[in-house]
Amino acid sequence: MNYLDNINKDTWEYFKVLEPDFPTWLIPYINTPAMLKQQYISTMCGKNYTKLFNVDYYYSSLDHSIAVALIVWHFTHDKKQTLAGLFHDIATPTFKHCVDFLNGDYMKQESTEDLTSYMISSSEKIMALLNKDNINVLENYDFIIDACDDVPAKLLLMKYAEDNNITLISSMGTGKRLNPSEVIVTRLDKTSGDPLAKKLRNEARKLGLSLKVTVVCSKEETLNNDRVVASSIFVPSTAGLNIAYVVLKKVIG
Repeated sequence: MNYLDNINKDTWEYFKVLEPDFPTWLIPYINTPAMLKQQYISTMCGKNYTKLFNVDYYYSSLDHSIAVALIVWHFTHDKKQTLAGLFHDIATPTFKHCVDFLNGDYMKQESTEDLTSYMISSSEKIMALLNKDNINVLENYDFIIDACDDVPAKLLLMKYAEDNNITLISSMGTGKRLNPSEVIVTRLDKTSGDPLAKKLRNEARKLGLSLKVTVVCSKEETLNNDRVVASSIFVPSTAGLNIAYVVLKKVIG
């Protein structure tokens, strides 16, 4: 199915005003299932379901997204920026921006951004097209938060962040610890008493990776007590809050 074959004539004329030479490379992205869902969502935020408003023209969220992409393409001819325009409403639910009011986020409209990333990364067809166009979804990220326990995975994130000049904040071991006040923010090369950090340092050196990575770890010694839960609620959650603080501090300067 090609969505553009069945598009409203007036809408198509509008698209030609925005960009006379329609970028054909954009069509496969438009026809992915994740994007086609947006054709059933009106931009009227539910006004077309009430008699209080007279809505004679149906303009879908997909039409709006295509229009934004065409405007961006017209002025930039940059695929990445154009796709950012196309995908900006991919997570928009029924009734459009009403969800921003429900989430108390009507001023900034950021409450669905995490879902936007999920919708893109979980779509096999979108990811295949991005790979074909040599576009990496992490390229435009300012931060990478590493909260995994797998050393090979941590090393891959370290290498990717270093190669692409992205700030990485990595969480070290928080198991077998109880005291949240012992959680600190430091650098990987300055940690001590943390088995996970030690192993990560050793493996990173072998790969020639920089150890000047911001990490969140605990100064508390591991408790060898069977009555202590392997991962209590106190320390991991405190580590997470510290990571969020590091990111927020860098964002607001």
